[in-house]
Amino acid sequence: MLTSGAEYTAFRDESLLDEVPPETKVFKAGRRKGIEGQFGRKQIVIDRFLPWVWPAFCRARKIVREEQIDVIITTSPPHSQQLIGYQLKKVAKVGWIADFRDPWTSDQRFIQHKKGFSLYLERKIEKMVLSRADRVLATTPGATKTFNLKVNKSLDPEKFIWLPNGYDPDNYQQQQERKKTGRLIFTYTGSTGSEISNPVYFLQAVKQTIQRCPGLKDRILVRFVGSIEQRIKNYIRDLEIESVCEIIANVPHRQAIAYQLRSHILLLFELPVVSFVLTRIGIITPKFLIKNFRYAIVLIFILAAVLTPPDVISQLFLAAPLFVLYGISILVSVFVIRRKSD
Repeated sequence: MLTSGAEYTAFRDESLLDEVPPETKVFKAGRRKGIEGQFGRKQIVIDRFLPWVWPAFCRARKIVREEQIDVIITTSPPHSQQLIGYQLKKVAKVGWIADFRDPWTSDQRFIQHKKGFSLYLERKIEKMVLSRADRVLATTPGATKTFNLKVNKSLDPEKFIWLPNGYDPDNYQQQQERKKTGRLIFTYTGSTGSEISNPVYFLQAVKQTIQRCPGLKDRILVRFVGSIEQRIKNYIRDLEIESVCEIIANVPHRQAIAYQLRSHILLLFELPVVSFVLTRIGIITPKFLIKNFRYAIVLIFILAAVLTPPDVISQLFLAAPLFVLYGISILVSVFVIRRKSD
């Protein structure tokens, strides 16, 4: 394993070290400070990690030779790290697996500040990486297909492989009893912010629901476990819903799972992002979403009935934010279509 050796200032879960085999060799190259942050920034080619590529390549070439390594795996984001694999494949003649935890130029978060030549260059680099890699891994069928079609008009399941994110079943064997608080508990675990898993529309739905049904204020709890941007905290304060929101700082992995198991409903703020990607690759259109809105209504209410206690108020409270997210998804799809036509 090759890493930058920089101190990671965000939360470190030391308990996960127990899952790393003791014989694992960890090499470091180009110790740097302040290289966190993977999303696109103005006046930056690809991302802030790009300067690390050269020292990492030099160190990796030596490791490959000394350890007699036949196959390497590069994982991203940050996507500039795929250039290390590109160079090693070319110089050291090793097999190369390019692993993508997120899409690249199909993901608006990574290119939101890029346009003109910088965007053109990044797309060329992406295609170059995808073409040279022996295997390309992605976490969803949509991302896998998108990567494939960027270099081949026909699908190549041998090279472009969907490898979904997994989990350890043993982590979910722990017994957790929900405390009888009389409140319906919604829980989100992970990072939230303006660029990733943005909860703004859900919070607006919470505010509107409480305004219409004031009695719900004492019957629900929205819990955020993990890293949450200050602007989201400020937004919760501005909406005056602090009494129904609980913010818990980063906790070890198993403790985060314990919070999930003690909840009634788990949250995921990704529907508009999914809409963006599916529209971008031509699978859905605004017309399709609008035409099937009535079916979406039925499915949302079925989902709400399955996931909530058997009372109408709880079902409506879950259905309301899903309706808002569906509406936002239509607007996102319209935005993508207009950009493509321009």
